[in-house]
Amino acid sequence: MRGSKKYFNLLIFVLLIFYRCTPQDKYPVLKGPYLGQKPAEMTPEIFAPGIVSTELEEFGCAFTPEGTEFYFTRKSSIKPQHENNMTIMFSRLQDTGWSRPEIAPFCDGNYNEGEPNFSPNGDIVLYGRLIKLVDGTLDPRVFIAERNEDGWSKPQDLMHGMFASMTRDRRIYFTDVSKGYAKGDLYMVVYGQEGLQKPEKLKGKVNSPQQDAHPFVTPSGDVLIFDSNRPGGFGDNDLYICFAKDAGKWSDPVNMGAVVNTQDYEAIPYLSYDGKYLFFFRNKDIYWISARFIESLKSDN
Repeated sequence: MRGSKKYFNLLIFVLLIFYRCTPQDKYPVLKGPYLGQKPAEMTPEIFAPGIVSTELEEFGCAFTPEGTEFYFTRKSSIKPQHENNMTIMFSRLQDTGWSRPEIAPFCDGNYNEGEPNFSPNGDIVLYGRLIKLVDGTLDPRVFIAERNEDGWSKPQDLMHGMFASMTRDRRIYFTDVSKGYAKGDLYMVVYGQEGLQKPEKLKGKVNSPQQDAHPFVTPSGDVLIFDSNRPGGFGDNDLYICFAKDAGKWSDPVNMGAVVNTQDYEAIPYLSYDGKYLFFFRNKDIYWISARFIESLKSDN
């Protein structure tokens, strides 16, 4: 018995030494705006590596207007055969710092959901959900939830389409994919007290015969950023920008240039709540860059 007890105590001692010498899964203390990250400059950088951008695939992000909550889409590439492998994660700024990302409260684990955007005053979140139809195909839908005293209301199916963003006057810009994912078009619809009005396809040269998708519009409705694989770009898919003109028209789309576009796939833009940073998707990660260069693009129009 004494030998067994001595052996047991030795085992416990070894385990304690091993535990103390083994790196523990400690979440870093992140304080300040933008998850406490060093401000981005004029070269795109991966946003919050190891926190937001991981070995998995992350895209489609947005802050709430006050900048105290960050939502993003995470897709598991480890088990691609898993039917529901895309969800919205979020982190909240607390007294102790930004919380560890967890599944957004309005998400339903029974669906693939992603690409959130908030209304300018933060009372509404718009996001995408893939609904599996009887024939096995996936129907992309835009869902809506409203913030209340308890958090978020039960999400409601708003319309067919994907990636929607909203202006202060409740104009929703979204991607129509009724002709298939490879042929997206950009539309606008007014969300009034009686629901949705008739959607309108954006006029002028905003849309092309190719794929145009993921329209992000600023709260005032003066800037529209989207992605397209139209000819004349830098590679697979590029970011483009338009500026509002009189009578609700948009300027011709301008390629946002080599500062953000490469031969890779750039898509899913988001301009931060304070207008300081542009976020976008590239190589399975979320990137960000100072938005100062956008003013020079406006002067070219």
